Amino acid sequence: MKREVTRFLIGLALLAPAWAMATGPEWVSPRLREHPLAGVIVNAQGENVPESELLSALASARFAFIGEKHDNPDHHQIELRLIKHRLASQAGSAVVFEMLDDAQRPALGSLAATDTLEQIQQKLTWPAKGWDFAVYGPLFQAASTEGKLVAGNVGRKFIGEVYAKGEAALTAEPRFSTVPSATEQTRAHFLERIFEAHCAMAPRETLGPMVAIQLAKDASMASAMADSAPALLIAGGEHVRSDTGVPSHLHSRDPQASRVVIQLVEVTEGETNAKPVVDASGPADFYWFTPATEIRDNCADVKGKAATGAPSRQ
Repeated sequence: MKREVTRFLIGLALLAPAWAMATGPEWVSPRLREHPLAGVIVNAQGENVPESELLSALASARFAFIGEKHDNPDHHQIELRLIKHRLASQAGSAVVFEMLDDAQRPALGSLAATDTLEQIQQKLTWPAKGWDFAVYGPLFQAASTEGKLVAGNVGRKFIGEVYAKGEAALTAEPRFSTVPSATEQTRAHFLERIFEAHCAMAPRETLGPMVAIQLAKDASMASAMADSAPALLIAGGEHVRSDTGVPSHLHSRDPQASRVVIQLVEVTEGETNAKPVVDASGPADFYWFTPATEIRDNCADVKGKAATGAPSRQ
């Protein structure tokens, strides 16, 4: 009898879908792996939902958005699984990346489904500095195998133009046609985030060009998705906020299209209630909690050197 039960359990394990088996705590991020929210998925109301509900929405929506914390390896693992699930459900769907911009766009047509990671890196002439290809290469490869790999972002050269001219630099290209519709609340939100990112040391009145750059990036990614629909976007969490990010630009272009926004968020030490984290992350349809990366105070060194008059390290 015991042997029969063992065989039965082994059989169930073999029949279980890969997703069900992959949801175990094989975490990579170093902090808070045992946090009670790690691995939990909640909806917009902060209520726990099964993974199957998220997957169903991802499979059926015309436009899907996944927001990440760029340095969290668990986010990249989940993204790889979600990309594969999306393409299994909507074969040929586009996968748009914030990490691909105007510089890589001309080379994307040369990629083949059989390309190795080394071949992809070589064809894209991947720069030594910037986005880590070791992290994003596997995502590019998965996207190009069963779908279409698409560049979403603006290039460094164009960012320089926007920094110099502000929103006036955006009038010539149709992909930025949604920028004028950005609300004052959206602009104020970006201004405050950029002010905080500069350690509250740069006068707000000097940050207008950076707000224009943020709007340009979001509009460009929305345009790339609209032009290659159905499409899935991989970008930083700020870019996929429903109220201020790429989804708002895409809504201006195609208000009737179905969409799903998924935020991958780190758990917070001492916080076991999902709702405060959900509120802080901005509006989305699903929030998937993961362990956290190491805490870094990027402003401590800058402010310390500013106080002593010492030059900061670039």
